[in-house]
Amino acid sequence: MTPAASAVAVTAMVHTAAILPGCAVHSRGALLTSGVPLADAIRTAWHSGHRLSAERETPLVLRVATPDGRIEARAIRGWQRPVPEPVTGHQPVDHPAWLDPVPDRAGLLRPIRAAQRSGQPAAAAAAAGVLAGALRAELGAHPHTALAAELQAQAAADARMWTRAARLHTEAAALHHQLGAPGDREAACVRGAVTAWVRASAHPSRTTAETVACGFTLAHTLIGLCPHTDELAAVLRRLAEYIPPTDSRTEPETSR
Repeated sequence: MTPAASAVAVTAMVHTAAILPGCAVHSRGALLTSGVPLADAIRTAWHSGHRLSAERETPLVLRVATPDGRIEARAIRGWQRPVPEPVTGHQPVDHPAWLDPVPDRAGLLRPIRAAQRSGQPAAAAAAAGVLAGALRAELGAHPHTALAAELQAQAAADARMWTRAARLHTEAAALHHQLGAPGDREAACVRGAVTAWVRASAHPSRTTAETVACGFTLAHTLIGLCPHTDELAAVLRRLAEYIPPTDSRTEPETSR
């Protein structure tokens, strides 16, 4: 990384933009454009970062994902020339707690295991949520909290609560990433999130707005966690099915 890039990255916010198949650009919770050539979609994505940095008068790092799941990052300061940023992935941090089993609190683990043994996945999912909440309240961002979050997400998947499972797996993956969990744990959460969301969104006629919003959250989370190229590409392909084909909005260009 160049000195200039380092200086920006130290204080920069990180923002993400996703370019879907069909060249729809999604960023900051909104669809910026769709139905345009890929080159125009890419320009729109970078333009949105420059405009945001200029409006807020603060540097930022923008990560842009293309439809094939590849990611490019740039350090941006207003309308100045951007500086390429390395796209780094997971950085594990040694912590003995990652080797622990999911911890118990006030006997909250027992009803989860009992419900799992008796074939009551919905009850297990509810009980897992109670345990995860207790550990989150007690420990905050801690490996034990992440382990409980992963258990809660898997319990929701076992209960076939697909949108909920996708959201919980996404949150667990982000927490694992933040805490520097062993790489295979983050990867497992990512796979769980993508699998659950693809199942939740399998039938467009029955897919809710909540599920679509969950998919966009998942996509932007994956851009932040990168690289998970194949998983991200699969999510972007499915999300493209929910972009109205007649929408050809394009964010206005600004001459600088």
